[in-house]
Amino acid sequence: MFSKVDIAHVKQVGLGYLEEVSKRLSKLKIAGVRLSKGRYEMILSLCVLGNIWLLHAIVYYNLQHLNQFQNGTDIEEEGEYDLSRVTLKPGLDTLIGTSYVPITLHREYLMENKKLCTSVKNLTLIVTAYTAPANFDRRQIMRGSWLNNSNYLGLGTVRVVWLLGKTSNATLQRMLEEEFRQYGDLLQGDFVDHYFNLTHKGAMGFKWVAERCRNAKIVLKADDDMILNMKQLFTHILPRTILNQRRHLYCYRNPHSQILRDKKLKWFINENEFRGDVIFPVYCEGPAVFMTNDIVPALVKSAKMLPFFWLEDVYLYGVVLQNVPGLTYTQFGRGVEYDLHGKRVIKCFRETLTTCTFMIVACSNQTDMVEVWKYMQQQNEMYLPHIMERIFENMVLPP
Repeated sequence: MFSKVDIAHVKQVGLGYLEEVSKRLSKLKIAGVRLSKGRYEMILSLCVLGNIWLLHAIVYYNLQHLNQFQNGTDIEEEGEYDLSRVTLKPGLDTLIGTSYVPITLHREYLMENKKLCTSVKNLTLIVTAYTAPANFDRRQIMRGSWLNNSNYLGLGTVRVVWLLGKTSNATLQRMLEEEFRQYGDLLQGDFVDHYFNLTHKGAMGFKWVAERCRNAKIVLKADDDMILNMKQLFTHILPRTILNQRRHLYCYRNPHSQILRDKKLKWFINENEFRGDVIFPVYCEGPAVFMTNDIVPALVKSAKMLPFFWLEDVYLYGVVLQNVPGLTYTQFGRGVEYDLHGKRVIKCFRETLTTCTFMIVACSNQTDMVEVWKYMQQQNEMYLPHIMERIFENMVLPP
C-alpha cells in the first residue's frame, strides 16, 4: 500500500516533481529495480484516470521507501522509537529490591553546553564518557588521540561529553569550570561524584542525549581509561555492525556475571537485591557500549519505571534494556577486538603488530593509554586486511 499522503500538499508540489521523478524512475529501471505488483496496478489505474500530476507526486513520495527493507520487513520512517512500546517487564521492579529511580532523571544540570551536538553537521558519534573530576590528564590524552577528529578526517565526526558529578573541593570545581570554558565538553550533574553513583552519571548521559543530541547517529558509552582505534572502527567495524542500523547495540554481553554476596568485596550485593539469584541478567559490560541513537529516549523512559541499582552496567545496559522490545545486538569478540587489560594488549602489539587485532582497550594508567594509541597509529599506517577478517570471524552477528 502507498504511504498516507497529504493531498493538499500533493497539489502544491506535485507538478514540480515531474522532472525529478522521471530521472529517478529511469535510474531504477537501469538498476533493475521493479515496482511491486500492487504499486504497478495503482500507477496504471491513476494513468487511466488521467491524474498524471497526482501520480508523479505519489510515486516520488513512495520512492523514498522502495528499498528500505531489513530482514524482510519495512524499516520504520525517520523519527523516535515508539515510546508506547516501552513497558515494565513483570517482576523486574521487585527483582532489583530498591525503591527509588535515578535522581538525575529529574534534576537540572550544573554545567552543560546545550549546542555541543547541534553545532555539528553530520554528527556520526557522540561519546558519553564517564570521568572523575580530578582526571584531567586522562581527558587530555583522549581528546588528543581517538577523540581528535583530525586523526580520521573524512571517515566520521565525533564529539565527546564528559559525565561527572559535584565535588566539595572548591579549587577543583574552579579548575573544572576553566576546563569547561576552554573545551565546552563537560556535563556536570547535581549529585556527588562517587563510584557508587555511576548509575546516576549514566542516567544523566541518557537524559542529556535524548534532550540535546538527537542528531548523532551512534551513541558510545565509554570510560575515561579507554583507547579506541577509530580509523579501523569507522572503515571496517561500524559499517558492518551498527552504522545505519536501528534499535541496535554493539557491545560485549556478559551472560554469566556472578552476584557477589560477600560483604568484604567491593561489588557486594545485598541479599534483598536480586533475591535468590546467583548471576545477573545478561548485560553489556560498561567500558564500551555502542548503540543507535533512536533507542535512547526509550532507555530514559525505561529507567524512570525502574528502581535504582548502583551497578550501572548491570542496571543501564542490562535491566533497563529489558523493558525495550525490538532490540538487536552484535557481540564483541572478547579477547579479539576488545580487552580490559592494557598491558596485555601492549604485549600483543609489541610482539605481533601485524596480527594483533585489539581496537577497544581499557588501560590502568595514562602511560599505557599513550602507548596503546601509539601502536594503533602505527598499525593504521599499515594496511592489514587480515586483521579485519579475524575480527569478523569472531563476531556474533544478529540473525
